[in-house]
Amino acid sequence: MATGGDMSSQAAAGGHVSQLLHDATWDRTMGQLLTPEQLVGVGFRGWMAGYEYSDISCWEQVWNQYATALGPKAAKATITELGSWVREVRQASCRPISTFPPGCAGFCRDECIAISVIAALQHDHCPALRACAFALIGSSDIDPMLDQASEFASKLKETKQILSTSVICNVADFTSDGMSAELPN
Repeated sequence: MATGGDMSSQAAAGGHVSQLLHDATWDRTMGQLLTPEQLVGVGFRGWMAGYEYSDISCWEQVWNQYATALGPKAAKATITELGSWVREVRQASCRPISTFPPGCAGFCRDECIAISVIAALQHDHCPALRACAFALIGSSDIDPMLDQASEFASKLKETKQILSTSVICNVADFTSDGMSAELPN
């Protein structure tokens, strides 16, 4: 993910959340190491796609990315927690969760919010965490989902995959007056 500039210029441009939405520069090919933020986003997207399309190859692609980044042993434990979290998101959600198709550049609104949930958990940003969790699943019953997300965030932290605080989004950024959650054509 591209970084640079001071925090005020990043904030003015929507910060790292905007970069997550529009980053077409990172390589999603097998074997390419991903940043922690990309690892979470690709994992969330791929696990959701596996459920949506009933296609195990989506999960295999996630496994390959995690095994490359973490090693097979750490990937197994981390993928287990990722799967539990995504399953809970799907079960707890009162609305459809949107993801871009596997292999697509950047991340959509729900993927950015999911990444933000994990970053907020890793850095103990409670108000942002709860707002993002509510925005993601559209329900006030967020605690079971957050329990699973916490396990996933902890596994990532154990493997030195620490997300940046700059990807903790303000869900107001995703209102109709805020940032677009779609990639430019």
